[in-house]
Amino acid sequence: MYPVLFKCSFFTVYTYGVFVALAFFVSSWSISKDAKREGFDENLIYNFCIFILISGIAGARFLYIILNLGYFIENPVEIFMLQ
Repeated sequence: MYPVLFKCSFFTVYTYGVFVALAFFVSSWSISKDAKREGFDENLIYNFCIFILISGIAGARFLYIILNLGYFIENPVEIFMLQ
């Protein structure tokens, strides 16, 4: 598998990121269809999936900061850099 799908002048698209995004969209779509069949509001499920995505990114960043606390104490501005 190729780690880099393609590069443009100012950004790189990685294979791992594409497949994680694809898995998120397919699972969100699948869950919403199952929820609609069970009688739940489809938009509520999509909102919940977006909430889970944002919470997952924030939680992963928080854990990364905790595990590398010494570095982030010396460089507090980099706490908010998500690249």
